[in-house]
Amino acid sequence: MTHDAVTDESLLDDSSALNQAADTPRPAFYDNQEAPHLDSECVHRNWRHSDKREVLMERLFNWAVTYVPSHTVRQTWLRLSGATIGKNTSIMLGTKVIGPLSLTVGNNCSIGSRCLLDGRGTLTIDDDVVVASDVQLITGHHIVNTDDFHGHYNAVHIGHHAWIASRATVLDGVDIGAGAVVAACSLVRFDVEPMTIVAGIPAKPTGKRDSTLEYHPDYRPLLY
Repeated sequence: MTHDAVTDESLLDDSSALNQAADTPRPAFYDNQEAPHLDSECVHRNWRHSDKREVLMERLFNWAVTYVPSHTVRQTWLRLSGATIGKNTSIMLGTKVIGPLSLTVGNNCSIGSRCLLDGRGTLTIDDDVVVASDVQLITGHHIVNTDDFHGHYNAVHIGHHAWIASRATVLDGVDIGAGAVVAACSLVRFDVEPMTIVAGIPAKPTGKRDSTLEYHPDYRPLLY
């Protein structure tokens, strides 16, 4: 069983959907200090680790523990680092985590190998979400029109039963709606409505999903 690519026919009718030019302006908060649609408490400027223990736990996970072929060992380490992880969830080998204190993953989620889960600006993944291999969920960016090139962080939320296909990137401040699908290699810079299929760079709607969402992707293979 694999979740690495979108094969829905609606995405194959127009190949240009995966090769759109990046002609859409970046959200205003990339040049300013706040994302207008997010609560200010979810926006962090100049994020820092809270203490040396947090730094050590995070770095040891990313350097070594993430490559241990045991779901129990990896998830126990992340929980001890402050992450909230639900039942029957898998986080595959090689996935790296930044800011585990602000990472929440729900029940029955399947997160593939070599992903990047960036919790610095708060990353929330609801129940029954599939995140395929090599996906990057990034909650921060730099303010380029400043003298100090400071970092700025905004929350990312992935709704239940969403599917983020292989090698897609979701940028900070984005809300992926329940049941939404992000096609492989897409770049998501804006919110995605529930049950909407998006593709391309930047990702734009290509169709609607037709599903009752009555499934639980509790995919947890041995030694992965």
